[in-house]
Amino acid sequence: IAEKFDLDEDEVQAVVDEQRETHKEEMKAKHDEIFETMLATAVEDGDLTQDQADEILEKRDEMQTLMELLKDSEEEDRKAAMKEAFEELKAWAEENDIGMEYLRFGPPPRMNNQGQGGGQGQGGQQNGQGMRSGMMMR
Repeated sequence: IAEKFDLDEDEVQAVVDEQRETHKEEMKAKHDEIFETMLATAVEDGDLTQDQADEILEKRDEMQTLMELLKDSEEEDRKAAMKEAFEELKAWAEENDIGMEYLRFGPPPRMNNQGQGGGQGQGGQQNGQGMRSGMMMR
């Protein structure tokens, strides 16, 4: 684009980066709203207590912080740390009588051409738990 329209390449890249970050923030806000609405509905329906919903939000923040800390780690180290964190999350959920369906911290599933959730990493199920590989991504 910069070359075609005789623009400064760094300025064009800055605009692209800014737009990408804005979109990322907008999508995160939208996802957070959907997730928090889902929790509020579960509380209203009596499926969760307000304390459980609050604890889930705290756990989500902890997991997102962990993901941020691990983002520059080697893939093998990151996978091992996430596997350990997921096992701890499952144990925590069981101890607190919280269904794993309330611990899907990632974006909603993407849809393929048939209107079905995609495979693993695309909103599909993993390990029969309904957890997605990107469960804590922002």
